[in-house]
Amino acid sequence: MNLLIVSGYWPTQANPISGIFVAQQVEALVRAGCRITLLSGNTLGRPASPRLSPSELGLPEDRVTMFTYPLIRLPEKLSGLPGGIALNSAAAGIALRRVIRKLAESHGPFDAAIIHALRYAGFALPAWRHLVRGKVLAVCHGVDPFLEQPSNSKRSIPLLQKMAGQCEKLVLVGQPLRTHAQSLGLSQECLAVIPNGTDLPDRTEVSEEQRALDIPRRIVSVSNLVALKGIDLNLRALARISATHPQLQWEYVIVGEGPLRHELETLSAELGLTERVRFLGRISYAATMQAIADADIFALPSWGEAFGIVYLEAMARMRPVIGCLDNGAADIISDGVDGLLIPPHDEVALAQALGCLLSDPEQCRTMGTAGRQTAEQFTWHVNAAKMLELLR
Repeated sequence: MNLLIVSGYWPTQANPISGIFVAQQVEALVRAGCRITLLSGNTLGRPASPRLSPSELGLPEDRVTMFTYPLIRLPEKLSGLPGGIALNSAAAGIALRRVIRKLAESHGPFDAAIIHALRYAGFALPAWRHLVRGKVLAVCHGVDPFLEQPSNSKRSIPLLQKMAGQCEKLVLVGQPLRTHAQSLGLSQECLAVIPNGTDLPDRTEVSEEQRALDIPRRIVSVSNLVALKGIDLNLRALARISATHPQLQWEYVIVGEGPLRHELETLSAELGLTERVRFLGRISYAATMQAIADADIFALPSWGEAFGIVYLEAMARMRPVIGCLDNGAADIISDGVDGLLIPPHDEVALAQALGCLLSDPEQCRTMGTAGRQTAEQFTWHVNAAKMLELLR
């Protein structure tokens, strides 16, 4: 299958983790026999870090080709004005139609397409749909804050509905997105849920071993440092544990960068946790996965996950995980089996969950083993097979 992928997500030199899930899906699709042409737009006038090439990501150059195309778009503050969304979508349609036509002439016709950027490449689908002779899937990876604004949502609904009418399915990466999709005027008939996947290290490369109670046990979080990830809740919960269970030894490692880093570092100091908390910032994907593997517990009490690949990445490395109910983590974690689920924003419940795992290495070991079995059901191979089933 000669497959076109249009994506707004892709790893860059400055942030090699951002969009890594698209590269991992591409790798799985190649293994399934596809030849991939990847398109990603460069917005004119907006400086951006160069994207990593397929070869830099270990993808075969003879099977994966990446192209960028110039994209004219209003600044975000102006895009919400009357006509802004339609104008951006029209400009995207013109740019995509031009580049896809040229690629089809030089690389042969495209058998199918996957869109990983609903705004604006997806909105522009009617302008370039005729250049793909097979089916098209559009993938929704989460709630777009821009579209959550009532005026923007109202202006986007007609474009979304036109896009959905020309897709085989709008693919949601998690069940929680069904409600969001319905709020945007999309019918259940046009929706399909296909969970994202995870890379799966060989069993010989991971271990269920846990640190003993007489040395500091390690908790790790991996996330963008924004409010909905709940990193501040982890800090407050650990402060509670320090006060109520001073005998427990622990250290907390935070991987990621974001606008709240200074605020979180200040909170850590105010809670008296500075010597036990480390902010690693943004590191490579390999180093991030090693940080997870080196921990005893993975905790991310986020209340805004559409799916939550990072929980699976921790499970694949045999780490027990803590996530929140009523969001994407609940699609993955079986409470009490491979991890613990707590109510969102519940600092007390989080402290209890962390205390439970910190004080019981054997339970962590059992959950880690169960987590690995869960991760094996959510590989990118499984994801690619389900995507291709729809496309065929």
